Amino acid sequence: MTGTLEHDTSRVRVSARLIRARDGLQLWADTFDGPADAALPLQADVAASVARAMRGRLVPLPKTARHQQIEGQAADLYLRGRFYWNQRTEVSLKQAIAYFEQSIARAPGYAPAYAARRLLCRHGV
Repeated sequence: MTGTLEHDTSRVRVSARLIRARDGLQLWADTFDGPADAALPLQADVAASVARAMRGRLVPLPKTARHQQIEGQAADLYLRGRFYWNQRTEVSLKQAIAYFEQSIARAPGYAPAYAARRLLCRHGV
């Protein structure tokens, strides 16, 4: 996807194009206008239009390449660990590791929690 954004004090214009990488063929293009203070609704309009344009054109990934469904609690524990990791104190880093380990216990196949725990442990936390 490529595009441009033009704005002034009162208006914003987004021009978006979907280009097929294989051969550069333009698959879809549209322009969206709105008030400058309504960026989120405009963003939603662009996303909805792209989704409608691509409906039926996307090829599903093979089953082996699909993302694993992760239990919500495991993802939440991982995000809590990231919060404490970003505090960057010795106590908070230990708390981050504890959250990553809880996430792994909930969803043993959840790679982000393993990677985060390993990275912190490699650095002597």
